[in-house]
Amino acid sequence: MDKNKQYYFKNKLLQEKNQILKLVEDMKKNQITDMYEEMADELSTFDNHPGDIASIRSDLERGAYQKENEYRMLRKIEDALHSIEEGKYGRCANCGQSISEERLEVIPYARTCVRCMEKAD
Repeated sequence: MDKNKQYYFKNKLLQEKNQILKLVEDMKKNQITDMYEEMADELSTFDNHPGDIASIRSDLERGAYQKENEYRMLRKIEDALHSIEEGKYGRCANCGQSISEERLEVIPYARTCVRCMEKAD
């Protein structure tokens, strides 16, 4: 992959990283992600209807899952940025072949080519 394409994908990755960091910050501001630890001890089966408790727990678990998912995406983006620095970006981690630019356009942190991805599925 030439330097111009690497620069393009690096900027694309950095934009995605910034969007995720903003989302995580917004989640913290709105207390979506850290409420589970705080509220888990406060939920009492004596003064709440079981349906209410289940709804609250579901919302809290969804927030915790979303937070973990965003951090997982950040790790993938960081790995892709590191591969750009090493000159390995755009190469399949399994077979070493080029990952198509169309795939990288949609998933700029992709580590495998379509063929290897299909084999894994």
